[in-house]
Amino acid sequence: MKRIFISGMAPGNGGVPNFLEYLESNNFPLITPNQSSNFFTKILNRLIFLMKIMMCPRDKTYVIIHHQTIPLLAILKLLLVNKLEYFAIDNSYFCISSYNYNPKLNIENPCRNCLHKTQPDKSCIAFPSRRKKFIEIILLKLIRKYFSKSTSRIFTLSDSSTNLVKKSLPSCGSVKTIGYSTNDLIKLIDEPKNNNLKKINKTIVFHGHCIPGKGYDYLLKLAKDIKDFEFIFPTEGVDFENVRYVQCTWDNGLKDLAEEATYVAVPSLWDNTPEAASLKTMLMEIPLLFVPSEFSFENENSSHFGIALTGNIKDDVHLIRKGIYKDNRSKSKDYCRKFLKESEQRLLNLK
Repeated sequence: MKRIFISGMAPGNGGVPNFLEYLESNNFPLITPNQSSNFFTKILNRLIFLMKIMMCPRDKTYVIIHHQTIPLLAILKLLLVNKLEYFAIDNSYFCISSYNYNPKLNIENPCRNCLHKTQPDKSCIAFPSRRKKFIEIILLKLIRKYFSKSTSRIFTLSDSSTNLVKKSLPSCGSVKTIGYSTNDLIKLIDEPKNNNLKKINKTIVFHGHCIPGKGYDYLLKLAKDIKDFEFIFPTEGVDFENVRYVQCTWDNGLKDLAEEATYVAVPSLWDNTPEAASLKTMLMEIPLLFVPSEFSFENENSSHFGIALTGNIKDDVHLIRKGIYKDNRSKSKDYCRKFLKESEQRLLNLK
C-alpha cells in the first residue's frame, strides 16, 4: 500500500518537525509546506501546500500528522474524498488544545473532557490551530466520526497511547503501536558517554517548550521551594534568585547543559506520547524528573526513568533534595535503545 504523509508542519527542528525530518531522510513520501521566514513567501507556500492536497488523487492512502496544522479546506477535502489514516503523534486526535491539560486538575490526572465526546472546557483554546474554537470543535467531531468506522486505522507512538486511543474511539477498526524516532535520537544511541564531564552540583535543566502543559509553571513553583538548586530554562527570560534563562537549542548549548545537570526535567502534565526530550535524557543516562499520568509514555516503565513527581510541592521537594530514585540509568538507556530499534522496524514497514 502506497502511503503519503501529510502535515502542516515542515521537516526541521523540534518535536513533530524532527519526526518529519526522520521520515523524509528515510524516503517516506511527504506533503508539507516549504519553510520560509519571509511573510509573503510563507503565504505563497501555504497556498501551494493547499493546492497539492486539493489535487491528491483518490487511489492513494494519506496519513495525517497533526491535523490542526492543515488548512480547513484541505482537511475537509481529505475527509470527504480520500482514504485516510491518522498518525497520533500527540493527543490532537481528540483534544482541542493538543495537550490534554487543565490547570484546575491534579497533575497526575490530565483533562479528558474530549475523550469520548468533543466537549472542551470553557477555558480551552484551539492550539496550535488559529481557527475559531467553534470551528475546531465541529472539525474534531467530523474527524472523530471518520475514524470511528470499523475500516479506519490509527497509528500511535507507544502502547500507552494505543490504549488511550482505544478508550477514546472504541469503534475504530485498527489502532496500532508504531513508535517514534528522530535522526538526533539515532545518533545518540551509539554515542559514547563522556566521563570527563564535570557535573554542576544541584542543577535542574528543563527540556521542552516553556508552556503550562509541558510543566513549565509547575517547575517554577518547585524552584521557589528548592532554593539550593539552580533551575535552567532554555528560553528568553529575566534571571532571578535560583532561576536562570538561557536562550538555546539542543545543538547550541542545551545538550551541554543537560549533560552537566543533576536532573533533566520533562514534567509534561498531559497523557504524553514519547517525547524526544525524555528519550534523549534516557540515552545520556541522566536522571529524569517526570509526571507519570495514566496514559503517559513514562508510566509504561517508570522505575527506569528517575523521579516520578507527585504534584504535591512538599513531597516533590523532598524527593528531589534527597535524590530518592532507583538508579537504573543503564537500564533506562537499554530500554530506550530497544524502543527506538523496534520503532525503526515498524516505521519502515509503513512505507
